[in-house]
Amino acid sequence: GDDSVILVWEPSAGRLVNRLHVHRTQVKAVAWSKRLNQIVSTSADPEIRLVDPMVNQDARPLDGRGIVRWSPNGLQIVTNGQEFGTARVLNAETGQVDHLIRIDQESYFKCVDWSSDGKRIAFGDFGGNVWLWDAASENLVWHTCDVFPDAPKPIEIRSLCFSRGGDLLMTAGTDGNIRVRESSTGQLLRTIEGHNAPVGTVCWSPDGRRFAS
Repeated sequence: GDDSVILVWEPSAGRLVNRLHVHRTQVKAVAWSKRLNQIVSTSADPEIRLVDPMVNQDARPLDGRGIVRWSPNGLQIVTNGQEFGTARVLNAETGQVDHLIRIDQESYFKCVDWSSDGKRIAFGDFGGNVWLWDAASENLVWHTCDVFPDAPKPIEIRSLCFSRGGDLLMTAGTDGNIRVRESSTGQLLRTIEGHNAPVGTVCWSPDGRRFAS
């Protein structure tokens, strides 16, 4: 929260289990590993911390900033690098950099998602750019840029999400539209209108038949 505290809850009883004081400023995002009993969090400074949710001490700093997302196996974390145009895939157990991702552009990534098989990572930024990175080859697969059609102004990409099967990638941003792309090529399949204001987040249903925005 804005009070720089992470609260751990037991939802069935609505009971507060722990207060984690691991940041000095507003907490921007938290994510729980599916494999490790660890929470990764990021704050406005921007600091990244890895902490046991039941132990309010010894939070481990990680070398990154801004965005955080666990890999599907819960053992790696992707985050922004310290330099523009870079991202890092960190080993959660050691804190070491498994992969350093470089984009040939002065970009600061706004959002990120990992395909369910862990083989691809998608990034979006403030300048309307969307990239797909392949973990096996450590290469960029494709890049595209969304702009407002009636003005030379980029659409800030605020959220993106792979479908469960990984064949589709959905993006949303400041133009209020949802775009669905073929994840292997980046080809735009459809643009969905419905909002009359910027869209902050999107997600697929588990069966891939619907999405929420």
